[in-house]
Amino acid sequence: MLKKTVFTVLSFTIILTAVFTADIFAQKSKDLAVMTMPLDDFTLPVYGDGDFKLSDARGKNVMMVFPRGKYSAEGWCGICMYQYVELVDAELQLKLKEKYNLEVLFVMPFDVKTIDKWFEDIPGELKEYYSWKDKDLTNASEGEKRWGEWVKTHLKSIVYEKGKIPQPFKLLVDDKFVLAKRLDIYKAEWGGAKIDQYQPTIILLDTKGNVIFKYMSQHTIDRPSADYLVKIMDKFIK
Repeated sequence: MLKKTVFTVLSFTIILTAVFTADIFAQKSKDLAVMTMPLDDFTLPVYGDGDFKLSDARGKNVMMVFPRGKYSAEGWCGICMYQYVELVDAELQLKLKEKYNLEVLFVMPFDVKTIDKWFEDIPGELKEYYSWKDKDLTNASEGEKRWGEWVKTHLKSIVYEKGKIPQPFKLLVDDKFVLAKRLDIYKAEWGGAKIDQYQPTIILLDTKGNVIFKYMSQHTIDRPSADYLVKIMDKFIK
């Protein structure tokens, strides 16, 4: 009788645990960008005017770009700025939105005034990055040499004047990190930097809203180039 009681209690506990775990998994999977599954709906303000609701983009492929933002209170993520102008350049050259029936969204970890300042500072920040292409690194440290070589290898010299940077994509305002926290890409510390930021992420959705590609950065310099993203879209967008 005792063995039967113990067995019954254990069975009931296992069932409850399984149900609880399944419920938690189902809830969490709705919040995350899970491959082949639809991304749950959201609404965010658009920089400039209005709101964007994801479900309103059904029928289009959607690329969501989450730039890191800052690496310190005063330090912009310059590679994020380059990522933006490189995709802008690709749009102007290749007409990505038309070619792939594509909505490109940059989800920004800033309020509107900070985005204004971000655009204002892009030319100066990128000028400093590009300057590494011409530096004499003969007597530089090993870290400086690696950085200089990385810039020469990976960064095109895409230049825009202050106030003349095109904005062909929607920029969404997520300064409270509502969407970023839901997707689990908000970080209070990442890459050695203690500041509110995103773990750099790119999510590609098909016309039904299903996740068909997802990238999450392990390091600030490992982000896929615009050329690579074009190859991804050629492969996954039908």
